[in-house]
Parts: sequence; C-alpha cells; structure tokens
Amino acid sequence: MKFPPHEVREREHQGRHESRLAAIRSIATKTGRTEKTLRRWIWQSEKDDGQREGTTFDRSLSDSAIAA
Repeated sequence: MKFPPHEVREREHQGRHESRLAAIRSIATKTGRTEKTLRRWIWQSEKDDGQREGTTFDRSLSDSAIAA
C-alpha cells in the first residue's frame, strides 16, 4: 500500500497529526516504508507541483530518455 504525498499533507492539516514528521512516521509504520522514503516522495511531489525548487519527475524522465 502506498500513501500518496498529498495524503501526508492532508493528515497533517486535518489535525490527525501534530506535524508533518508525525504524519510521516505514522504512515511509514503502517506501510512498511522508511521515513526517508516518504520524505523523498513528498519532496518530489512538491517539486512536481511547483512548491519546491528542483527537477520535476517529468523533466528527469525526459533527460534520461535523451541520455539513453
């Protein structure tokens, strides 16, 4: 089972958890993923949504295709 990054943000903002870290820890435990993995998913999602600077997923795919 994979929780999409927006699920972490929703859980945090709905008051189910007192912080993003608490939401990440809760979901990591339930899904068998590491906290680091979930944080990376969230960061990538924020890049894709324009909320964080960095390479978007689509851009990294197109760069990989060009290099191949």
